[in-house]
Amino acid sequence: MQLRRCALRRRVSSPTLICRCRRRAAGSTQIEGMMFRSHSQNGEDIVLWRALGSISQGTWIDVGANDPVVDSVTKVFSDAGWSGLNIDPLPVIEERLREARPRDRNLCLALGSAPGDLQFFTVEGALGLSTTDSDAAASYVSHGLDVTEHSVPMRTLASVWDEYVEGEVHFLKIDVEGAERAVLEGADFSRHRPWIVLVESVEPVVLDGTQRKEPGAIPPPPSTHGQWESLLTTNGYQFVLFDGLNRFYVARERAEFLAPLLSVPFNVLDQAELSSSRAERDRLEQELARMSAERDVLGGELAAIRASSSWRVTSPLRRLRSFFS
Repeated sequence: MQLRRCALRRRVSSPTLICRCRRRAAGSTQIEGMMFRSHSQNGEDIVLWRALGSISQGTWIDVGANDPVVDSVTKVFSDAGWSGLNIDPLPVIEERLREARPRDRNLCLALGSAPGDLQFFTVEGALGLSTTDSDAAASYVSHGLDVTEHSVPMRTLASVWDEYVEGEVHFLKIDVEGAERAVLEGADFSRHRPWIVLVESVEPVVLDGTQRKEPGAIPPPPSTHGQWESLLTTNGYQFVLFDGLNRFYVARERAEFLAPLLSVPFNVLDQAELSSSRAERDRLEQELARMSAERDVLGGELAAIRASSSWRVTSPLRRLRSFFS
């Protein structure tokens, strides 16, 4: 694809999350007294918003951006007027991002330690598992998933940052299913200093329906941070949180203020609702509405039967049968 040089734009928009959003004190996820609605997979946006939600029109870089709504770490920030650089090697994802995020820059490519071309494995029906890791792809195939291989262009994070980003980057999110070290090797943290770096740090896990219904049936997946963490810590980034899926790091020069806000995972005090909980609630509400409508239809049919002449004519027979029974 042809890439066009353009700095991230900071156009003012009407920021909304659940309702029109007022700026509030750092450390809170509450918005005009209403519950914060997360869109992320594991509450990552709740933790980030706790630290950064008081910033107006901030900026992110999302490596392995995936869908702009489902399991999105950046949607709540986009709704609040932020903009960012979204990077994903899947054309179908880039198209969704372009349609949903007109303020953002969206690049269809992979990031690595050097420019070139890269073999990429797309997991049909589970695009979020798509990877550059051949071992992970083989594991998906062994679980019965449909995996296709193709070549994608690759650049470094440093070169993309130089070309497309101006000003502060408030958080850098990396979710690349096994390619974390290569992405970080292509960064230049001496010149580019995102306030927060969030990296998915466990090996990919393929879940089936049975496992999802049995809490505790899945052992914690192996951590990958030993392969790449030194690329952050030796460049002035302090580890502050592991949430079971991701590791959060804060730039040393920002740690005094941000580290306390990032040091605990999302919890009841955040007054936030996870997307999975909301989806289940919406499903139950739809089922309740369907059953209520069905009850109303059946009630109407019963009332029509009782009002009919045949019902009145046969009333003595029903009373007689009740007497003998």
